[in-house]
Amino acid sequence: MRDVDDVARFRPGEDDAVVTAALMCPYCLSRPAHVIVHHHHECGSAMCVCARCDVQWSVGLDAGQTLRLLMAPPNGLWMVFHPSSR
Repeated sequence: MRDVDDVARFRPGEDDAVVTAALMCPYCLSRPAHVIVHHHHECGSAMCVCARCDVQWSVGLDAGQTLRLLMAPPNGLWMVFHPSSR
């Protein structure tokens, strides 16, 4: 996994609100304007951008969390998925 600013703290079966909260801006606590998920074989990462304070941060994801975002992204959260070349 590449360097990340934080790690996600949600279980794959969690409610959408908990998953979204795990991706909130670490500075102003706003929901991300968009999330780019890079998925690897055993893990993933999410690059998030805050529309309110214009900050970018990355969140490390385990395999279950990555699958949760891929298969059942939280409602109202704009996400893009990219496979990693690693």
